[in-house]
Amino acid sequence: MLLATAGSSLGFVLPPRPTPVLRREAATPRLSHLTATAAVPWLAPDKVAEITEPACQKMMSSIEVAQVEMPSTLATGLVGASYVRTTCAPSPEVPPVVLCHSFDSSCLEFRRLLPELDEMGVEAYALDIFGWGFADTTNATSVGVSAKREHLLSFSRSVLGGRPMTLVGVSLGAAVVIDFYAAHPEAVASTVLVDPQGFIDGAPPVPEPFARGGIRVLGSWPLRSFGQQLAYYDTDKLATDDAIRIGKLHCARPGWEDDSVEWLLGGGYSVSTLVPKLRATPCLVLWGRQDQILPPADYLPKFVAALPGAQFRWIEECGHTPHLEQPKFLANAIRAALDGTPVAGDADVSEVVAAAQRNPLQRLNALLDTPLLDTNVRGGPLEPFKKFARVEPEAAQAAASVVAVLFWFAVFRALAPLFF
Repeated sequence: MLLATAGSSLGFVLPPRPTPVLRREAATPRLSHLTATAAVPWLAPDKVAEITEPACQKMMSSIEVAQVEMPSTLATGLVGASYVRTTCAPSPEVPPVVLCHSFDSSCLEFRRLLPELDEMGVEAYALDIFGWGFADTTNATSVGVSAKREHLLSFSRSVLGGRPMTLVGVSLGAAVVIDFYAAHPEAVASTVLVDPQGFIDGAPPVPEPFARGGIRVLGSWPLRSFGQQLAYYDTDKLATDDAIRIGKLHCARPGWEDDSVEWLLGGGYSVSTLVPKLRATPCLVLWGRQDQILPPADYLPKFVAALPGAQFRWIEECGHTPHLEQPKFLANAIRAALDGTPVAGDADVSEVVAAAQRNPLQRLNALLDTPLLDTNVRGGPLEPFKKFARVEPEAAQAAASVVAVLFWFAVFRALAPLFF
């Protein structure tokens, strides 16, 4: 979870680089259908012993890893798919639920939600998104968007027997869901977006050394602690040292740093133009009323406009992580969505939408989000400049800085006579 928080607010969506980070040669043992601690043999026993939350202890002992096949362009052999599932038997009438966590997190993010779904008789799987979490990526040649998409498809075929899924995406996990549905609508029965990140399509490009340094900071205790303070509504109860330890466990995975650096330099998710495609499938949007990471006033109106037919519900007394803060409410909402029954909660978004329409900054943001200016969208009169930003991100960043300095210098020169 942690820095799923600050990470998802930025989206970590960068223009693609032509040369990926070189994959490392890790000596991680090959994994198969192992359970308990044997599923993640690199996880240090002393780190596991530090965890005190019973729900996390139980979930760690239930991790399974399946070997799944990826396209030869993305992997040189089988790769791991790590997950934890409920004990409920599959039902031919009800699609399996697959929970997609947020940026740089793991399946443990759902340690409080999965037991609630189990009690309600929901067949659910908390899956580690490829390149994050605990799954072995030794044979992977990429952990980018395409690899994450194909990994989810392979998981659905290998573990779920190809049954259409109900995909639940939280924060940047919602971008995973949006991207996957756009590519494979036949594999999706319905979607649930929880405090979703779907409209942050860009971030300034950074050179590889700075990206690597940033990833090392990302794995640090202070930054994860800061992320918790932003993520939760009730920080006194939920922002604990134990939660930080849980949020850092996957950072010990061999290859975590390389995978994370490659992700930052590789492009990330750019799905704002794909969000309307979800109109073709049942969609439920849930938002923590007190979310500070993705404030509903800034982002909810965009989802309302893009998905007029979707159900919406507020989650009260909740920040950016309903699956950790209000797991019973979220489980009830998922169960209702599966059953086709009304979802509990307040559905009134009129005040937030009206406020956004009055806000000039929102109109400016809407202009900046247009395909004309989005470097990830090919074509248009600015394509030569956008291509330069994609191919030479460091030079583009330097050029943008020079242009910005010259612009503000010109503004200062123009206005100076009015004040001096």
